[in-house]
Amino acid sequence: MLIKIPIRLVSESNICEHWSKKSKRHKTQKLLVRAFLNQYDLGKPPYIVKLTRFAPRPFDSDNNQICFKWIRDACSEVLLSCNIPGQADNDNRIQWHYAYEKTIAKEHYLTIEIHHVDSFFP
Repeated sequence: MLIKIPIRLVSESNICEHWSKKSKRHKTQKLLVRAFLNQYDLGKPPYIVKLTRFAPRPFDSDNNQICFKWIRDACSEVLLSCNIPGQADNDNRIQWHYAYEKTIAKEHYLTIEIHHVDSFFP
């Protein structure tokens, strides 16, 4: 399953901004992801989830991964039906993969690919 979400991701480790602005962005990201994922019947774990950032400029590999922090939290909470914020993404029933693809100027979005794994070996 491929889900496209129109959102601009920032490098969380390199941005310096007021805590309220950062908090608002994190809440918005989580709400958007939950809204999009809750439209589908995702089945039961285990999963392989690939998060891809589409933007005109690349991040290096560690910043590309950290920009998905709140996206990953929201995905794992929905996929595992977990009500404890920020803890479900540590579950070994989800394998995480990250990618980046270049787009034309001013085009920003992300995709979430969710694959159900029939036989999973942690």
